[in-house]
Order: sequence, then structure tokens, then C-alpha cells
Amino acid sequence: MTMLIQHIVDHTSKMLIWFFLFHVSACAPSTPTLLTTEPSYASLNLAATNLTASNGASNGNCAAPKDWPTWFAPNWLVEDCYAALQQLYVRETVIHKNQRFEFLAQGASQTLTKLPTQRTPRKYTVNTCVLTIMMRDWFGPGDLPGNIEPYPKPQTDVSTYQKIWAAARSLESECTETRSPGWGVLGDRSAMGVFVWATDSSINAKVRSVPVFTSLLGLNISEVASPGSVETT
Repeated sequence: MTMLIQHIVDHTSKMLIWFFLFHVSACAPSTPTLLTTEPSYASLNLAATNLTASNGASNGNCAAPKDWPTWFAPNWLVEDCYAALQQLYVRETVIHKNQRFEFLAQGASQTLTKLPTQRTPRKYTVNTCVLTIMMRDWFGPGDLPGNIEPYPKPQTDVSTYQKIWAAARSLESECTETRSPGWGVLGDRSAMGVFVWATDSSINAKVRSVPVFTSLLGLNISEVASPGSVETT
């Protein structure tokens, strides 16, 4: 009789332990998915954001529409700028990484760096937004938000697409997310910059460029350039 009671007690204890473990594991939160170190804009539901950039604020190098109307257009959407930034990352940063290039203004000659060259301005256009890499010598005094440095600037400078990407990401967090166009300085001599403005803006119409990527109304034209306009030797 004593052995039977002991058997029942042991069996009951095991059942209670199993029930406790099962209950704890069922209620515990699942392990979160680890994020990769590289950004993945393809996972963003950009179409759902519908952020019309109409009430941005001038902040450093940001160009609030009310202060810099030539950089703006009423149809400008922030999500298009995120997509343009993605094109820069996919088409340049992933491929070239920290490869140093000498970036040249239109008509400028290469210096003695003997580096591979990239002709500017270089535009990445997605619907209502344009991301542009260009030399600052195109602008005059007072033409850039937050810029009080002396002119003129050199027509060539050296940088990497990794640094351009980093500057574009800073521009995204400082300006684009506050619904403003803007720009960020680049280059060993600070003679170039990365710019974001509206496709239908008056400044975009004035800047002749090498259209590296264009996507308008769903029609993609990849790696478009006029003969001889891109130097990547």
C-alpha cells in the first residue's frame, strides 16, 4: 500500500512539472528576428506612407519649401526620396564600396590623381524626387541652405560611394524625414555634395545631368546616359 501511494505521488509530481514547463514556454515572448547590419529599403511599405512634403522646416542644410521654393514642387512625396536613396545604395554603394573616385564637374578635366573618374551631376530620379551628386561650384553665394563658405569651389574632388551613402543617410534623417529637401557636403576638399529636391522643381530643370537611374510613373530607364558623358575608367 505504501509503495502504491509513493508511485501516485511521483507520477503527480512529474505531471505538475510538465504542466508548469509547458505553460511557461507557451507564455514566453518569441525571440525577435535579428536585423542585418546593412539597410534594406525593399522591406519598407513606402506606398502606404504617402508623406506629402509641404510643411518642412529649414534646419542647417535643409531647404524648407516656404524658404526655398525653387527646390520644391507641390507633388513631392517623401517616400519617392527613400526609393531614390535605395537606388544610390544598390547601384553604387554595394558595387563600389570604398573605391575612391575623382568626381568632375561638367567640362572639368581630371587632375593628377589618376583615379577612376565620375562625371557630375549624377541624378537618381524616382517619380517626384531626385537625388543628385554634383559639384558645389555650380552654385553661387547664397544659393545653398546653411552655406556661408567662400566661393568659388574646385571643379573636381575625391570621394567614395560609401561616404556619399553615409551623407545621404544623414540628409534623410535631418531633412527628408522632416519633409524638406536639402543637401550634404562631400569630398576631400568639401567641393561636392549630395542633394535631394523635387523632380518638378525649377532647380532640377536647370541642372543638366548624367541620369544614372530614372523611374517615372512605373517606367524604369536604368543606366541611361548620353555617349561619352560618363567616365568610369
